[in-house]
Formats: sequence, C-alpha cells, structure tokens
Amino acid sequence: MTRVKLISAWFGGALLLAGIVGILESGAADVFLEATRPDFQKISLGIAGIQSGGGPDWLGGRIEEVLKKDIKRSLVFDLVDLPSLGISTSDIGNGMGNGSKAVFKQAAEKGVSVLVWGKTAMKEAQKDADVNMEGFVYDSGSDEVVGGKRYVGSTSVVRLMAHRFADELVFRYTGEPGIARTKIAYVAEQGSAASCS
Repeated sequence: MTRVKLISAWFGGALLLAGIVGILESGAADVFLEATRPDFQKISLGIAGIQSGGGPDWLGGRIEEVLKKDIKRSLVFDLVDLPSLGISTSDIGNGMGNGSKAVFKQAAEKGVSVLVWGKTAMKEAQKDADVNMEGFVYDSGSDEVVGGKRYVGSTSVVRLMAHRFADELVFRYTGEPGIARTKIAYVAEQGSAASCS
C-alpha cells in the first residue's frame, strides 16, 4: 500500500471508532423541543367567547378552553385578553348587529387584528347527543366577518371540533396547516423489544 492510502485507511478507521464510541457512550438523555419564530410578528387575536345556546353549561367553556390553548401553541397568534383591554363581548351576537359592530370597532382601536367567537347547541338523539358548534372570524384589517365554520358531531368529539377550528384559523392566516390535531409518537427500546407510544 502506498503511504497516502495507509494514512487514509488509518484516519477513516479512527473516525469510525470515534463514532461508535460516541454512540455507545451517549446513553439516553432528555430531549427538549422548542419552536420559535424570531422574525415573525404574531397576529393579535381575541376570543370573544363560545356561548352555549343549548345543552350543558360546560360545553361552550370546554371548546373555548381548548381553542385558547391551541391558539397559544400555534405560535402564529398573540392571544389577547379582551376584558383586560376593557372590551365587553356580550353584545357580539352573530356578528351582524349594531352591538357587534361596536365591539369590532373597539377591538380594532385597541390593536386586536382578529376576533373569534362562536356558539354551541346540543340536540339529544337516540344514542348520543348531537353537538353543533359554529365559529366566526372577524378581521379588523378588512373590517368584515371573513369566515365561519360549522361542526357537527357527538359529545365525544367536542375537543376535535375546537382543534379543527384552530387549524382553520392558522391555515387562513398562514396558508400552512395547523398543528392542533397532530400527535407525537416515540419509540422506546428496552432490551431487544421496542414499543411505539
């Protein structure tokens, strides 16, 4: 062998050995994932409430709670607390009356770009109750109600309705699918067995 080939073989073997030792020595470690968007200005969004128009009192509150958490996790919106800005949302109704126009104007003056609200209703069926959820979106830039979605399903999919609405909001303002309905899976190895969770 020539001297260059010998040095190359020795160097390659040393790198391979170092890689194997590094893998064996690493062991298991905690992994923390963090997503940031440093050059992205978040869109201010206020949730004016999800009103229960029929069925149990918890229904609208549960959907609103899930929606707020999804909006925060999206990293697209800056969730604004409307009551702390002095914005009363009780007059918003269906978004078409004079009361709602006053709320829209007040929110725009306070710097809120997007207002979201909705209503729920429940109809008892033979097997399971049907839940209707309607969500509406007002955009202060265009000064109009720019979207509305209706979801129908059983009480077992109430959370999914909120996730879908959050994903619709992200898609409307970014053109990218939202992450509210995604799931994280991991593989745990123990000896020669592996399990997926």
